[in-house]
Amino acid sequence: MTIGAPVIKSLRGHTKAFLDMHMMVSRPEQWVSDFAKAGADSYTFHYEATSEPLELIKLIRKWNMKVGVAIKPKTDWQKVVELAPLVDMILVMTVEPGFGGQKFMADQMPKVAALRQQFPNLNIQVDGGVDSKTVHTCAAAGANVIVSGSGVFLAKEGAKHAISAMKTCVQSHIDKTKPTGSLSAAAPPPVEVSESAAAAAAARDVKSDFAGASGAASAETNSNAAASLEAERDRIWNRTPSDTDGSLQRLYRSLWSGSRYVGSMPKNSINL
Repeated sequence: MTIGAPVIKSLRGHTKAFLDMHMMVSRPEQWVSDFAKAGADSYTFHYEATSEPLELIKLIRKWNMKVGVAIKPKTDWQKVVELAPLVDMILVMTVEPGFGGQKFMADQMPKVAALRQQFPNLNIQVDGGVDSKTVHTCAAAGANVIVSGSGVFLAKEGAKHAISAMKTCVQSHIDKTKPTGSLSAAAPPPVEVSESAAAAAAARDVKSDFAGASGAASAETNSNAAASLEAERDRIWNRTPSDTDGSLQRLYRSLWSGSRYVGSMPKNSINL
């Protein structure tokens, strides 16, 4: 870990920003409680780092954090398909984990595009070599949550301008793909939550009360989107290979009943 829980605790005392933890550690379950107590909002673990991802998701939910799952460049995106309905975000690494300043791996974009096609309302994050130039490739593929380190702090135009440019780029691609009908075929949620985004966010939560939506979607559209997601949930629950005692179904039900999908990352959520 580059930044531990004590640093998060210190930051939390000075900001209300959404703090998204990307845990590049070998035992991610070991640190869940520490970061939750420190004030973290979201906890992203690597698929490759745990043998029991479902139990880890359940633990993160228990500590009232949002859940993300990350995959390295050599990991097949289909590995996380079954987890997608149970998490708030999937992170596609666009460099090999380990150190900053690496070159952006454009060959990872087919993963982003495939995930976006299959999960139109899921947050998809990219991390590694992303700057005000490469962000266009990411946004075009369907990424809506951007992580940038060197692309911000080493930007010739300055950090503030770089952040603004990346946000504008992502929002522009989202606007181009906004649907005219059902949310079940919706574009990815915006990089920032606004009143109009609240409706799209609420549609993914089958237990949401849509009361805070601004009218960007009708009640009928919300109902259709919720029904579509509920059908996906049921499909997963009813898959029972090697689940002779029903434990897998019980775990899925527990995870779903304890989750609360907000949709897109809150304002000021571009990660540094």
